[in-house]
Amino acid sequence: MEERVDHLDLTKLHFRDPLITEAEVVSIKQLSPDIKGLTLKVEKNDSGFKAGQWMDFFMPGVDTVGGFSMCSAPELLTRCNLVDLAVKFSTWPPANWVNTKCKVGDKVSFRFGGDFFYPPEKLLGDHSILLLAGGVGINPLYSIWLQARHLRQTNDENQPSKVSLLYSAATKDDFIFKDVIDCTTAKYKNFSCQYFQTRGPDGSGRMSQESLKSALPGMEVPSGDSPLCYLCGPPEFIKQMNIWLLDLNVPKDNIMFEMWW
Repeated sequence: MEERVDHLDLTKLHFRDPLITEAEVVSIKQLSPDIKGLTLKVEKNDSGFKAGQWMDFFMPGVDTVGGFSMCSAPELLTRCNLVDLAVKFSTWPPANWVNTKCKVGDKVSFRFGGDFFYPPEKLLGDHSILLLAGGVGINPLYSIWLQARHLRQTNDENQPSKVSLLYSAATKDDFIFKDVIDCTTAKYKNFSCQYFQTRGPDGSGRMSQESLKSALPGMEVPSGDSPLCYLCGPPEFIKQMNIWLLDLNVPKDNIMFEMWW
């Protein structure tokens, strides 16, 4: 089994909803060669989450509690009582169960948690969002992307003025959610995405500081404020992106991430 710090220990100081919610697996999809997508139907929706948060995931026959970020918008839970997850295969028991044993009709339960979310509690006035995703770290950022799109579709007064996603993955097949992302950028001119394929003969190379430097112009709002920057990916990816953003004079308070996986 892969060596991994226990999710509950890693996140013991983070916010947790005290309510545990029962759900049923109603759909399973193969999103990439090694990532399964699950849709959970909530039996009773007494709770909710903010885009970017995660859940403690409880599975039948598995003693280890899983920790997975939602990859759907909060409004899908409100409107349809549905929550989406995307879980990469590994020998870690929760991820292994999702990828090898989970089936439609299985009963599971969860509770929401996390201090990484959009909009932040102190968000005021005009703002823009820069999302930096590494691999399966796209999950919480895609939730934020969908929530921002929902605010745009409903013409919400708190919608971001611009949303830009920089998305790095190993191969072409690893860019899960690409179809929806591309449809969004085609329809809404204030949404944009740039892909970085790191492997293969047709790869475009890794995300660099120059990539961030090129993305930041135009992200400022009329007040001159820098964008809200959300980072998610492997720990080394997050550390490097944070360093580069600080070097590019993005205020520390505008850079958000969690080192919990």
